[in-house]
Amino acid sequence: MRPSATTIRPPLDPRIRQRRFEVRRDQARRRRVVAVALAAMVSALAATWLVLHSPLFGVRRLVVVGATHSGSARVQGAAGVGRGRAMVDVDPGAARRRVEALPWVLRARVHRAWPSTVRISVVERSAIAASRADGGWALLDAGGRVLERVGQLPPGLVPVDGIPPVGPPGANVGPAGAAVLRLAAVAAPTLGGRGEAVVVDHGQLEIRLRPRGTVLVGGPDALDDKVRAAVTVLGSVDGATVGVLDVLVPASPVLTRQ
Repeated sequence: MRPSATTIRPPLDPRIRQRRFEVRRDQARRRRVVAVALAAMVSALAATWLVLHSPLFGVRRLVVVGATHSGSARVQGAAGVGRGRAMVDVDPGAARRRVEALPWVLRARVHRAWPSTVRISVVERSAIAASRADGGWALLDAGGRVLERVGQLPPGLVPVDGIPPVGPPGANVGPAGAAVLRLAAVAAPTLGGRGEAVVVDHGQLEIRLRPRGTVLVGGPDALDDKVRAAVTVLGSVDGATVGVLDVLVPASPVLTRQ
């Protein structure tokens, strides 16, 4: 057998050795730079979080505007924004949706005024009618939303009758009461206090007059025209002598006197 030959490597060129050393040194330097940058970023984020959650940027002033019926305390409670809470944790959109769920609130806006003020602006609904409910009255807006339960009928509101029983505040009377509420919304300001109640009798709309009398309105079509015809006729006669005023055809109203 022939003896194996020993492999002899030539010596490494010093320039190549130096170049390899420099490459490893540069790689180590870049790793140190990246590590230092990451550490600085984490430290900055932690410091920012601590500052934003410090008392300096906590809610110290809570302003509620427009909550005449809802009340400032109730709006603040619904918004879920308490004093001392970090401003950065306040979600204006979520707070707005919670406030708009209140029975009286039509729309709301929640605004953060840095460093420490939250302002809640509320536009409330208007009650235009009332329906009997549990020995008292349920206040309703034009859209059929139940706003509040009260013991006495507030002045200026038209009583409505013949609609399904209403639910709790915040509920809606639904389509069954939509027509009578539209008529109440039209008749209340137009009749100038002569309308005593708006009722549904056997599916037909009527306006009960003060001191006596009835306006037959019929279906929910052309309500503005029908009310205008009623106002025209009632303005030219003695209200005490009105028996039945038929405005089913608004162009040809028919009056039957007492």
